Amino acid sequence: MEAKPQVKGMDDLMTGMPTDLGWVDSISRHASGVVVYFQPFDRSPLTCRGYGHDRRITLVLCPHLPKVLDRLLGRPVTCAKCGVAL
Repeated sequence: MEAKPQVKGMDDLMTGMPTDLGWVDSISRHASGVVVYFQPFDRSPLTCRGYGHDRRITLVLCPHLPKVLDRLLGRPVTCAKCGVAL
């Protein structure tokens, strides 16, 4: 049985959540809607999109980027975003 993608409303959206556009970098809430800034997974420049308060956004699985310092210090490698052991 496949897991259904998790969907969040604009009120529940938090920084660091992975979406199809990348990680949520910051959120700017306004009376007319929400502007969400995304950090793409490939580390390309930030992008942003505007949404109405009633819109919902689909989350994706974290692509797990290894922490560089873990390797340099000889520690077990973990994801830089979610902390899971790799």
